[in-house]
Amino acid sequence: MSFEGKRIVIVGATGGIGSELATRLRSKGASLHLIARGAERLATLAPRLEATYAVADATHITALEEAVKPAGPIYGMVNCVGSILL
Repeated sequence: MSFEGKRIVIVGATGGIGSELATRLRSKGASLHLIARGAERLATLAPRLEATYAVADATHITALEEAVKPAGPIYGMVNCVGSILL
């Protein structure tokens, strides 16, 4: 399946599943917008995948909404965030 020209947002993009998914989608032609809490990891991953990115904590809905806006029109969004309430 080709994702050529499709804009995909990945939340939790710097974790194991998120970064692997981003790499695979990019290899299929997707244009990526990555979102995660870790600025350093995003700054390393995004250029390698020619992706735009935003730093945000997905547990804060307002921050997440703002982080998605720069992506523009999107084809799909994937949530790879895991959280545990203790």
